[in-house]
Amino acid sequence: MAERIEDLLVKGYGTWKNNLVLAAPHILSAVAVLILVFIAVVVAMIGIFAVAALSGPSISSIVQGGPADTTTILLLLALAVVAVAVFILVILLASAFFTSGAIGMSMKALETGKTSIDDMIAHGRKKFLAVFYASILEILLTLLGLLLFIPAAVAFLAGAQGPGIALLLLGLLALIVYLIVLQLALVLMPYAIVVKDLGAMDGLRESYGTFMKNKLATLILWFVVSAVGAGLSLVVGVFTSLLEIIPFFGALLSLLVNLCYAVFSMVVLTPIFMLWWTAYYMDKAGPSRSRFSERPSRPQSREQPSKQSGIYI
Repeated sequence: MAERIEDLLVKGYGTWKNNLVLAAPHILSAVAVLILVFIAVVVAMIGIFAVAALSGPSISSIVQGGPADTTTILLLLALAVVAVAVFILVILLASAFFTSGAIGMSMKALETGKTSIDDMIAHGRKKFLAVFYASILEILLTLLGLLLFIPAAVAFLAGAQGPGIALLLLGLLALIVYLIVLQLALVLMPYAIVVKDLGAMDGLRESYGTFMKNKLATLILWFVVSAVGAGLSLVVGVFTSLLEIIPFFGALLSLLVNLCYAVFSMVVLTPIFMLWWTAYYMDKAGPSRSRFSERPSRPQSREQPSKQSGIYI
């Protein structure tokens, strides 16, 4: 039986209210990212000093505006690319652990009414690699959208400025549509991986299949989540802009408000959004996959569907 969207939203909020520990994965994820950024900065500084010590004359020549040593430049670029790639992969790994752990906690809270850090650790250890691979797939599919700009690039290379600009605008519009559809098609991928204990490719197929069977429902929930997040961000942005007008203390007050909103997002918004998506997917997964969908059977109503109130997803 499909959940009404208002029931799902209320259920998600009630579950969060009784399980404030659901904020723990998101807070720990933010702390982990800050630690990794600090480590990356330290390693980068050590690397710069090491390269400067090993090829001092070449570095000094570049800094002073002298002739650049091609080998040194290529070495620095290669090191920079490798360092950035490693940093991104480590961030994705850490994020995958806490994301899978947070989804596992949400699933447990929805099933039993209670969850704990142990659930985060258990699901994070079990599914972080699958969620990590899924993140890589999503990034690759996102980058695939850049192919939409090939016609514009060809037109510019051919010297056709007018058609090139038109194709560039069309490519931009097509990219926006592509990214929205991709977001809708893959939004349930990590939830499918954790809830159904799937691999990355199976999670991708499951997310796409669920979206294709429930296009309108997925769009409605996506719009609700996006509207709440964007609306609050807009309000905070306008308020902080007004605070910056205040002399001396305006910038400090604006920074404090932004920090408070960041904490609010980690403690309240993100856990509730994750509960909504988890509950939605668990409802669509069916009773054979989740106890959340096991509800007492009700007699079939003889009323026409058009007479029922509420929006069902």
